[in-house]
Order: sequence, then structure tokens, then C-alpha cells
Amino acid sequence: MLTTILVSLMLFCSCFNAGFTTINLSNNKYDSLSNIELQKEYQKQLEIIKSKKKNIEHIDSLGTYLHSQLTSEVFPAWYGTKWDYNGYTNKPREGIVACGYFVSTTLKHVGFNLNRFDLAKMYSSSIVKSLCATPVTFNDIDNMFACILEKGDHLYVVGLSSHVGFIEKKDGAIYFIHSNYIGPVAVEKELAKNSDALNSSDVFVLGNISGNSELMKKWRDNIKINIVD
Repeated sequence: MLTTILVSLMLFCSCFNAGFTTINLSNNKYDSLSNIELQKEYQKQLEIIKSKKKNIEHIDSLGTYLHSQLTSEVFPAWYGTKWDYNGYTNKPREGIVACGYFVSTTLKHVGFNLNRFDLAKMYSSSIVKSLCATPVTFNDIDNMFACILEKGDHLYVVGLSSHVGFIEKKDGAIYFIHSNYIGPVAVEKELAKNSDALNSSDVFVLGNISGNSELMKKWRDNIKINIVD
């Protein structure tokens, strides 16, 4: 009898603690909206972002603004959008989206002067090189994590062996935001250390987006981003 009570108590405590340690990284304000409301709110936020970025002169402030708006207003609208290798939807949570198109479309939406089709069709490392002229290549994921943790909070784009997505470093944690072909098979935000897609890669081509002064100038001044091999 005593053993049964102890086992039940342990199970209860385990469930109780899980409620406080498990974070739903995809939960956001868009979840309660109908599709029509979501699309309307999304377009509203895009217009605000594109309007405000023109008036931010300090490059560091511009990078911080882009980082916060992409991760708080843009990416969340896409969470749950289904992944497919051939997906190229232009609307969050409508249709299907491949990993490259998730990257190129969200950047296009916030005002980067780029062809989302041409960029998305490139190999993952070329996507990174097109956005960030001098990316850093790692062959070990722990070395990449260590490099990211040494720096401040930034948003990155990362090209993998056969995948591409965004990496966010915020408050000491590292997240991977991507159209995931494993698990939920959809756009999601997950802890980088737990990502099967990230950990299964043999190479990591990392480009800093928010801390890239040349890229931020191109964004603010509407300068075309050319595709490179």
C-alpha cells in the first residue's frame, strides 16, 4: 500500500514539474485568430516593420529591431505551416513551404529586396553566402554553439548539409527556427540542442543577419541582394 502511494506521488510530482519546465515555443498570439484574421494581422505587422525600418539610422539599432520583429511578429505567424520539399506558399499557415522558401519569403516580406524564388532554389550554403558575404563554416555543432554563445543576442541564418533555417540566440539560449522536415513536418521554433534536423548535419554555414552592417544597410535602403553560388 505504501509503495503504491509513493509511486503515485512520484508520478504526480513528475507531471507537476513538467508543466513548469516544458515550454511551448510555438504558442503565440496568432493561434487564436481565424485564417482571415491571421492574414490581416500579419500584413498589418509587415507594413509597420517596413515603415519603421526606414527611420532607424543606427545600424546596431536596426539589427536589433529586425531581430525582435522577425522573432516576435513574423515567424510566429508561420508556426504550424506544413513543410513540403516543393512548397512555396506566400501566406503563413496556407499551403506548404520548403525550408529555403521559409527563409526567403519571410525576409522578402519584411522588406529585403530579393527574389524569393531564386534565393530559395539555391543550395543552403549559397543562401547564406547571398545574404551574408562572409559566413563562418563549422564541422562541429558544439563549436558553432560555443561561437554563438560568446557573442550577444543575434539572429543568424544557417545552411546545413541539406537544410536551411534561422538560429536565434537570446538570453543565453539558442533556438532553431525552420520549416522542419522531421517530427511535426512544419515550421517551428525549437531548442537548437534538441533539433534532429540541426544535429544530423555534417556542416554548418553560419551567417549573422542582425549583426551584419552591410546587410542591414541593404535592408534599410532597399538595395538588391544578389544571388551567389
